[in-house]
Amino acid sequence: MEFTAVVLLQILDWMRDVGEQYLASHTTAGNSLEETQALLREHNEFKSTSKVELTQLFAHCIILACVVYVNVCENC
Repeated sequence: MEFTAVVLLQILDWMRDVGEQYLASHTTAGNSLEETQALLREHNEFKSTSKVELTQLFAHCIILACVVYVNVCENC
């Protein structure tokens, strides 16, 4: 169970550190077409990277839940 808390804290840390930093630093839509297109490219890259990182963290949580469930069932 301790591992679950660690993974959940990692997810919250990621949201607080990476997610909030990104949101805090991207507050306009751009002042020109070129700037807007560059921001859109950055956003798409951030979204793609974020999806991979968070999916890996959630996968760890799911695997842990399965392991805990199997251990509990074996002890019944």
